Amino acid sequence: MPAKHRWNVPMNSARHGLHVFIGGSVSAWMLLQGPWNLVRIGGPFATAGGRGVHAYVIDTGVRKTHRDFGGRADWVGDFVGGAPASPDADDCDPPPSPGHGTHVASILGGASFGVAAAVRIHALRILPCNGTTRTDLDAVVRAIDWITKNGQRPAVVNVSPARWQTADRAIDDAVRRSIAAGFTYVVSAGSVPELTKFTPQRIPEAIVVGSASRDDRAVQDEYGPTLTLFAPGVQIEAAGRADDRATFSGDGDSYAAPLAAGVVALYLERHPAATPDDVKRALIAGATAGALTHVGAAPNRLLHTIR
Repeated sequence: MPAKHRWNVPMNSARHGLHVFIGGSVSAWMLLQGPWNLVRIGGPFATAGGRGVHAYVIDTGVRKTHRDFGGRADWVGDFVGGAPASPDADDCDPPPSPGHGTHVASILGGASFGVAAAVRIHALRILPCNGTTRTDLDAVVRAIDWITKNGQRPAVVNVSPARWQTADRAIDDAVRRSIAAGFTYVVSAGSVPELTKFTPQRIPEAIVVGSASRDDRAVQDEYGPTLTLFAPGVQIEAAGRADDRATFSGDGDSYAAPLAAGVVALYLERHPAATPDDVKRALIAGATAGALTHVGAAPNRLLHTIR
């Protein structure tokens, strides 16, 4: 789902005790309980999870110096012009976006906003830094192949900004090779109808995630039966790229997928030998069934933490 962005808010240093200003007032619920998306899936989490697990974020890049990462984020490189073309994977998501890849990484593994606050985050950039908002298909294939050849396990790979309606199977084949090598893939549903027409959303071995709102309503009802599950994806607060304290609130399947990737990281910490198929089955088994409305033909499953 194309991400929508809302307001900037100050960030608090507490694990989940952040202040969120809505209509000029502090949300006491958010201050006391933590981010709503984490609470809805079984958090907030008293201890930092995901230790020993690697999270590969294929996206617009990541501001690795942001304080939400606490030094746990690094760059693999820029895959637009090579494999990689350079070691630079800073977030170059163009204005008016406040930083798609940084936001995704923060939701997955940030100290204040993330699910798995001890996971190691590795950024692979697939967005040309020329002002475009269109990610590069070939760059995605190169990034996936790099992970397959060089990545460390146990690991989860999050792919939020990619979606192509094409008969080309290069991404499908690359993801399948990577999953066969032991890497679990979490993919944004991309707000597209009929997921079977799009790559990487049509890959059955991947975990494909759609978004739901605070009132437990699926954001759209046209995904179809191949969606894996839903996760909170509306008014999602996390880090931004403007500076090392920047935050913003955004909407989209892009911000639902890294919640699932964070839960995968928690699971892999406890089950480091689990296969991608094991992980997907555990995620489905642990989801909250029947909690949502407006799901259409998609499975009525809402992400929940698993052990």
